Amino acid sequence: GAFSVVRRCVQKSTNLEFAAKVINTKKLSQR
Repeated sequence: GAFSVVRRCVQKSTNLEFAAKVINTKKLSQR
C-alpha cells in the first residue's frame, strides 16, 4: 500500500528504477 505512492514517484523519475522496486517488493512478499 505505502510503496504504491513511492513507485509512482519513481516511475516519473526513471522507469527502470520503478520496475526494479516492484520486483524487489514481490520477492520480499513471497518470503
